Amino acid sequence: MPTTIEEGSRGTVVELAQYELVRDILLAGPEDVDGTFGPNTERAVRTFQASHGLTVDGVVGPHTWGAMLAEHADPPFLKEGSLGSHVSSLQIFLNAAMAPSPPSLVVDGIFGPQTRAAVVHFQTSRGVPADGIVGYKTWAIHIGSPSGTVASEVGV
Repeated sequence: MPTTIEEGSRGTVVELAQYELVRDILLAGPEDVDGTFGPNTERAVRTFQASHGLTVDGVVGPHTWGAMLAEHADPPFLKEGSLGSHVSSLQIFLNAAMAPSPPSLVVDGIFGPQTRAAVVHFQTSRGVPADGIVGYKTWAIHIGSPSGTVASEVGV
């Protein structure tokens, strides 16, 4: 279970909470996944808590984390060298999202240089820092409907 966070907290654990709130459409998107627990994040947490029958205090403690992570697990960070089914699903997604732009990625579950280049291209096109790593900001990019994100499309 991640550590308890509240207004003023900073870091990757705050990014996780913000990612979760984007998935629940309580924060706007990757621009809100900044690692700083400010007033917007606190309002979103309070809304999440109220809608889930939790104590509404704006603090993300064990009960709030439990509810958040029960809906959407902490997604993997994918980067060059990552392997497996999430990489394959990401490659399928990128092929569809970038069509008809070449090159089409081979769906092999290997996050190599071509997949990294495709991620950088996708991140750039969506206004997300183009680091070639699929982390919370990239997973939180909205695709199509407000509830559709890269994470939901890839199945994480």
